[in-house]
Amino acid sequence: MGKMYDLLRGACLFCHRFKTSRFVICKFIAKLRLLEHGFLIAAKLLDDMHVSTRKKGKLEGDEDEDSIDTYEDYEKRVNTFVAVHLASASSSKRDNYKEGQVFQERNNIIHEFLKTTLSKKCQNPACGAHGYTFRKEGHTKIIEYDLSPKQKAQHAIIDLKRPNVLLDQQSEKDTSSEANNGPDDDREPTTESESESESEPEGEDVWSENDETDVHARSNAGQQLPKSASGKVKTARGRNERVMAPEECRAHLRRLFVNEAVMCSLLFGRHGPFAPLSPHNLSFASADIFFLEVIPVSPTRFRPPAKMNDMLFEHPQNELLARALVTSYRLRDLNENLRAASDKSSGIDDVSRRKLLQSLLDSLIQLQVDVNSFIDSSKNPAPVRQGKLPPAGVKQLLEKKEGLFRKHMMGKRVNYAARSVISPDVNIEPNEIGIPPVFARKLTFPEPVTPANIHELRQLVITGPHGYPGATMVEYENGHLQFLEKLSVEQRTAIANQLLTPQEGDRGFRGTGLQTRTAAINKKVYRHLRDGDQLILNRQPTLHKPSMMVHKARVLQGEKTIRMHYANWYV
Repeated sequence: MGKMYDLLRGACLFCHRFKTSRFVICKFIAKLRLLEHGFLIAAKLLDDMHVSTRKKGKLEGDEDEDSIDTYEDYEKRVNTFVAVHLASASSSKRDNYKEGQVFQERNNIIHEFLKTTLSKKCQNPACGAHGYTFRKEGHTKIIEYDLSPKQKAQHAIIDLKRPNVLLDQQSEKDTSSEANNGPDDDREPTTESESESESEPEGEDVWSENDETDVHARSNAGQQLPKSASGKVKTARGRNERVMAPEECRAHLRRLFVNEAVMCSLLFGRHGPFAPLSPHNLSFASADIFFLEVIPVSPTRFRPPAKMNDMLFEHPQNELLARALVTSYRLRDLNENLRAASDKSSGIDDVSRRKLLQSLLDSLIQLQVDVNSFIDSSKNPAPVRQGKLPPAGVKQLLEKKEGLFRKHMMGKRVNYAARSVISPDVNIEPNEIGIPPVFARKLTFPEPVTPANIHELRQLVITGPHGYPGATMVEYENGHLQFLEKLSVEQRTAIANQLLTPQEGDRGFRGTGLQTRTAAINKKVYRHLRDGDQLILNRQPTLHKPSMMVHKARVLQGEKTIRMHYANWYV
């Protein structure tokens, strides 16, 4: 939500372009294009390429500067500079920005650009509108402040009107509007209070001075006093507040991404070998990346109910998903009721219609809270009961030591890797590492079957995965893996007797197809770890001078931790 909020603050809601100068945007576009190909020094040299200016108003003693460089001339100079550097290293790729210093510089430039867009007035020569101000409340809603009466009067003089993006979006689609579009079409976008929120300080007029005459004129004219987003009445100097609906916010950003396609592509475009590119060698970007319409739901077998004694309890994620479903159904019903109330023949007055609209917007905010709680429970604004944690969201299921990756997928005993506490042991050699039996049974080594080791591997296959030393699975010539855990002794014996027998119906893997005869591919037995096997040891922060060292395995019966000789602790 942070980047979307920055874009909305930096966009002009009248012309739907960035509020900064065209010259500034041209320079930042050139910098980002150079950094995509790794040209760090060239990007910094662009700061020395200034717009040619001259003094104006010398007769009146004015010291203001006027640009004598047109935008086309400046853009041509900058593009020529960029083209020369890109042509000098044609082998560079768009993903060279991932290098350390280049990546840091790119982040700094993006932050600097978004900061330059936060001007109070649009600097586009064809627009010149005053900018709206916003604030966000947590991760649930964005509140928009109305313009001051003086700013509205200036817009009225030049006949500047803010477009209704939702109506335009409806006409472009030529289809029925979505659930969020209907109520927004029937209201003024800057004068109504639309949802509940905490009381906030009064909105101050940042463009004009505090004119007492304007204040008295507004009060004497009988105008309604401004209200906050929570519906509380402000003083006459305040400004109206309203909650911007997600659909309206997306409509504004969609127009911004169309009008500023090049800059938005450099900021949020896809990278990688499969990213689609435009004719200008830029990846496409869409404003929809900031919005979620469908929630991914894991299968039910990953959300089993918890059982305690004779009672069953729902999985915590089911509770979060149920809340989102209930709110979604409520939104659907309210939207249908509001459509029926919009019909003139329905006989519903304006007060009831406003109540329906308020309920709809409150449900929209509640749906945002439900989705935030499902993704990240820490973003739930609801107070937590004492001694009770909120249901874990998707983020909580993945992060930290108790998350999915570190607890299960990167657990203590998975194939080819294991981790545990290191204990000192002077009874092993410095080039050895003591392995507990629980690790030796889980860590396997794929050993090809040959006439020299056939008898040993047969015995390991017959022993199976539960005995030590044994084997966990057999790999056939075609790559198929046969697990031995659920097979009986007779079945394992049958497989062991066929270790040197070629697989029927398949001559094995032929490699690249350029060989004159079929390559001989042997079966492989995934046997348990045993003494003498080579292991790579790593610890962060490391205990020995090189971070990773190879040791010989030595299985120690009765141990439960990894054993290491004292000599390897300090080199």
